[in-house]
Amino acid sequence: MTSTRSPIGSGKLTGVRGSRRQAGDGAVTGHLFKIIRERMPCTQRGLAELLDVDPATVQGWESGRRSLAAVPSAQFLLIRRHLLRRGGDPALLALLDVALEADSVIAHALAAGAGAADEFRSHPLSGWVCTRTALT
Repeated sequence: MTSTRSPIGSGKLTGVRGSRRQAGDGAVTGHLFKIIRERMPCTQRGLAELLDVDPATVQGWESGRRSLAAVPSAQFLLIRRHLLRRGGDPALLALLDVALEADSVIAHALAAGAGAADEFRSHPLSGWVCTRTALT
């Protein structure tokens, strides 16, 4: 069986590190990740060997069961570098950041429910909102 250690040996890529993530909150990123892998072309098992992770980890990322947002940023950058070196489409790899943000917004909306529309400060995109103040 393939090791579950990262290529740089700094920790497992299979864990979520204690966060309470809902199943499927990585669906957008996972689908994009699958498209990138298929266009390389590469199998899940082949990609798992390339990244030095368990094939179930790749399957979890692609299905959205395991969010790529749970992967430490240094390891996430290493994954993107490996994909780029093995023929991953640079334009699609650049979209992974956008997909992660989309997953974050979707997860927030699903977790917040209907009554949380007024709690805009906790929204994942609240830091992107620019406000103007009137000069008097």
